[in-house]
Amino acid sequence: AALPPISSLIRSIVHTPIKSEWDALVHKVLTGIENDEFKKVVLARRSTVQLDNRLSAAQLLKASYLNNHHSFHFLLSLDSKHSFMGSTPERLYSRVGHELHTEALAGTIGRGDNATHDMELANWLSQDSKNLNENQYVVGD
Repeated sequence: AALPPISSLIRSIVHTPIKSEWDALVHKVLTGIENDEFKKVVLARRSTVQLDNRLSAAQLLKASYLNNHHSFHFLLSLDSKHSFMGSTPERLYSRVGHELHTEALAGTIGRGDNATHDMELANWLSQDSKNLNENQYVVGD
């Protein structure tokens, strides 16, 4: 059966940390990088969205796919009320039968409109010094 479109409206969004704290963290990290206090930092922020109606994880994944069709999509349903999903330009894993394949990755770039554009972006990414440096942190760990 086809999934119905999302009909929920957003009641509220709460970001943790809040914007002023997030901006301060970003500033602190940028200053630290300029002062060679650290070389690589990954900041994360949680967003809690309250809707007016129930929403299935599958509906949200479908909406993400329709809006980010050049990304790789994933969904892990933990139980009937909790799921983890996302869309990323990097393939996190692939599964073939009983085998799961993954690799350490660093550096990201969006997907192209076609295979030729994907290859052009991949070539750029493989030559970009910032991304090459980040990848060394991952594969050297």
